[in-house]
Amino acid sequence: MEASRPYPARTGIDPALLSLETALCLAHDRNPTEARQLAATKMVRIAPEQRTPIVEERAREVIGALPSGAASGPTVREPREILALPPGRM
Repeated sequence: MEASRPYPARTGIDPALLSLETALCLAHDRNPTEARQLAATKMVRIAPEQRTPIVEERAREVIGALPSGAASGPTVREPREILALPPGRM
């Protein structure tokens, strides 16, 4: 949650990007389970019109930041499956 601390509640910054930034921090802190869960939850709950290329790219960065070995295991299966779906089909 440290990634979102510097931002006031209403900054105009995309909340999905902030959540994915938090997931990225978790991945860097070697907490792949929490990182995966946060990224997957955010991607499932995001409105189709908010699922922009930058949001999808940030989710891919979360997957890529997972510890060695975790990027190909069940830890990332769900986020990858979600990203493979077209917007609005989750």
